[in-house]
Amino acid sequence: MSVFNPDQFLNTTYEGALDTTLIPVPETDEGWTAVVEKFEVKTTPKGQVVCELTWAVDEFEVQQQTGRDKNPVKQALWLDITDHGTLDMGKGKNVALGRLREALNQNAPGKPWSFGMLVGQVAKVAVKHRITDAGDTFADVKRVLPA
Repeated sequence: MSVFNPDQFLNTTYEGALDTTLIPVPETDEGWTAVVEKFEVKTTPKGQVVCELTWAVDEFEVQQQTGRDKNPVKQALWLDITDHGTLDMGKGKNVALGRLREALNQNAPGKPWSFGMLVGQVAKVAVKHRITDAGDTFADVKRVLPA
């Protein structure tokens, strides 16, 4: 195992060009096996709350197609928040989060739950491509299915 030396790394001269486009995780409705690596809850300038999940797709077929060992895909869950700043547990509220929890077998009535319980969970993620105005293609999670 090699030891990374930042000084040597920064003083090394490289030849050749780097790729300028990223090969996204392929689209699928059946889902790729993935694990929740991390999540971040953010507030938008308009006061909306979103939970952004990063899933790591762990399938050899995807690694072969993208040329990368690590293949993250993002999922955004817009959250309904009460006036007291807590998760709104009312009827018809936080349905996307409820579906995610259901797919992860974490949606049992009366059972305590927190966002930290998402990390490390495995499921199948259906992937859809999103193309930006600049023409870049990103892979987003469109739904989560039980593993």
